[in-house]
Amino acid sequence: EVAPVGVLHEISMAETLQGMEFNRRSGTLRLLSGQLRGALVISQGRPLWATLGQWTGDEAVLKMLELEEGRLTISQDLEPGKTTMHSTITGLLLEASRRIDENGDSVDSEDSESSGDDVAPPDPLDHRTTVQLKRPNK
Repeated sequence: EVAPVGVLHEISMAETLQGMEFNRRSGTLRLLSGQLRGALVISQGRPLWATLGQWTGDEAVLKMLELEEGRLTISQDLEPGKTTMHSTITGLLLEASRRIDENGDSVDSEDSESSGDDVAPPDPLDHRTTVQLKRPNK
């Protein structure tokens, strides 16, 4: 059984992964973004293997989290493959958040200055910050 197709600018990949981990779900996520095709297999909330274009494992998932456009489908079937991942989804989400913070992409300083609002850095332990893993349009 395949879930309805989701579009990345309408749904959060991070929230989808977080929900699968929390609820200990199993399935295969397929992602299509331009010429990139990818898959992530999760068993009982733990990632087993992933590919996205030339990337595999953790790096493939981190690249998936960077994508702003694409189509996502989720199947309850586990696509066969060799288990190559030992990270947790939470660990991958924290790493993605760290990378965004390092690159200075999580807060647009011009927007925060022009609005007069002070923007605190995201708390990676706050479940609401997972939506900030989607890169803002520049």
